Amino acid sequence: MFRPDLTSPLNRIQPVDAYNADDEQGRREKRKAQFEGREWSLEDDDFAIQPQAPERAKKNEWDSTLFEEAKHSLLQLTTLEERAAQLLLLQVDAFYDAASQKKCERWILQFQLGGVLFHQGFYERQAYLISRFQEVAKTPLLIANDLLHAISFCPPFDLSSFDEKAWVELGEKVMKNNQSIGVQLQLDHERGSSSPQINADQKHAFCRGIRRNKGILGRVSGKSKPFGLCVGYHSLSCYAATAGISETELLQAYRGHHDLFIIDSECGSLIDWIAGWIRSGKICEKEFNQRLLKLLMLKSFSSRKSMQKKNVILNTN
Repeated sequence: MFRPDLTSPLNRIQPVDAYNADDEQGRREKRKAQFEGREWSLEDDDFAIQPQAPERAKKNEWDSTLFEEAKHSLLQLTTLEERAAQLLLLQVDAFYDAASQKKCERWILQFQLGGVLFHQGFYERQAYLISRFQEVAKTPLLIANDLLHAISFCPPFDLSSFDEKAWVELGEKVMKNNQSIGVQLQLDHERGSSSPQINADQKHAFCRGIRRNKGILGRVSGKSKPFGLCVGYHSLSCYAATAGISETELLQAYRGHHDLFIIDSECGSLIDWIAGWIRSGKICEKEFNQRLLKLLMLKSFSSRKSMQKKNVILNTN
């Protein structure tokens, strides 16, 4: 007796499916692929066409690009003094003071400082100064805002009346203002205030708002914390190296894993100290260059047009 070969698709009778079983099968296969961890590009017919590249591979490629840019920047810093200056943040005010602006530009050019920290001033003036300082710098500057200075750019209000939700919304507004003028780093608490206006719970809510608006949240800690993309920092720890600081205190701060040092006066002696530690072997040059590479990677990360809305909250001491 003749028996048809039912295993062959050519000999099988295809049923008429009023409910479009082919479409349903395609949807099941697509859901299975998504369940197994693949992401799909879809067109109008809602069928899977081509799987996208794995996210991990994209990140690795991004990390490699950042590293090469940072390595190139490091090679442009030909002396130990220029490299040491990259750890310094110059505190400035955004007032209409031509003499102060010229002094800051001279220090940025002379010492090749790593960045500037705006302490007070006007929004429009700060936007201009950021653009001007970036023009005169040999390597891109890290731009930071003090906490209360950043809050001052928002409409006036009574902070004491804020609940948790209001603090979160304030963080989002501050982050939006920062992004609009090129501020990359946001200090996370009041620096040098003997009677803080913001308590721990309020600061935590404020930081949540920073994070919601695509900021990178830092933690209150004496050490740096790693974050994604292998750039090397989840938070940056700053130390106030203001006038009168001793070499011993500065060395202890460096060994205490502080990443940046805030200065408010002539900084030649601080740069000479750091360069001298490397030459004398008090600090390891290889470890110092690794720290510096991470900072330079962070600058490249922050300066990318596609990443302009990323920010970092700094830990201060």
